[in-house]
Amino acid sequence: MKFFIFFLSVASIYAQNSSSIINSAVEKDKDKFVAIFKDLHQNPELGFNETRTAGIVAKELKAYGYEVTEGIAKTGVAGVLKNGEGPIVMYRAIWTPMRLRNLQIYHTRAPQ
Repeated sequence: MKFFIFFLSVASIYAQNSSSIINSAVEKDKDKFVAIFKDLHQNPELGFNETRTAGIVAKELKAYGYEVTEGIAKTGVAGVLKNGEGPIVMYRAIWTPMRLRNLQIYHTRAPQ
């Protein structure tokens, strides 16, 4: 899930390239990202059933101004941030739910 926090951090400041701006943006939203990270771990969903997770991703991308397409291959989400002319940057993230027994970073409601 670290990729998810990183992805949301990048999404929130994508159009800017200064490391101080990036660090500031990540620090500003750190508590929010950690809360999302914990929530996703506490409420895992198995493959092609990640509708709640996809909804969270879509909501966050929309909040950062992305045009969002949902329902790609059932639970996929794509976000496009138009930033004018210039190079195109693509970032792809996937989440892969796994059933884990006796390994809990945070209390989970996962079926055992």
